[in-house]
Amino acid sequence: MGSNQNAKLGVGSETSLKQSGLPRLVEGIYQIRRVECGNAHSLALSQDGLVYSWGQFFYGALGLGPPVKP
Repeated sequence: MGSNQNAKLGVGSETSLKQSGLPRLVEGIYQIRRVECGNAHSLALSQDGLVYSWGQFFYGALGLGPPVKP
């Protein structure tokens, strides 16, 4: 729930959903045991030890490669 600016919610596209006042299901991830949220990104840890990330990529916050400065 919250703002979907920079795809922070992990659902739909930034243009299809601007915000949500209710929790939203992030499809494609299962058996999540922990979720951590930053100001503009989120991380989820599965029971299998896989880490999923979505949202804003500034300073490498998603762990997907070299950092990008805003």
